[in-house]
Amino acid sequence: MKKIMSEVNLKSIIKFTEHFNIKPYDTKDRLVVFLYTLMRNDVPSGAVYRILVDMGVHNGRSTFSLCNDYLAKDAERIASFLRGDEIAIDDADQKA
Repeated sequence: MKKIMSEVNLKSIIKFTEHFNIKPYDTKDRLVVFLYTLMRNDVPSGAVYRILVDMGVHNGRSTFSLCNDYLAKDAERIASFLRGDEIAIDDADQKA
């Protein structure tokens, strides 16, 4: 029964994507996958663009002062992974 449901769901998804002319987009870029998932699930793309605009105000700066040391270090760790480094993510990191 489970297998039949999966096949039905897959057929429904294919039909839906064909109706709206949605095509898969393949990428190996971790940053693209991260931003796509972030904007699809959690943060409107407009908010991401506002951040980019806000950062543009600081053109020419090489150093930024971030007020939350813990959050900044976490961002560095994620950025390192997105640049291609391997990092260990434990269960504690996934609890939010």
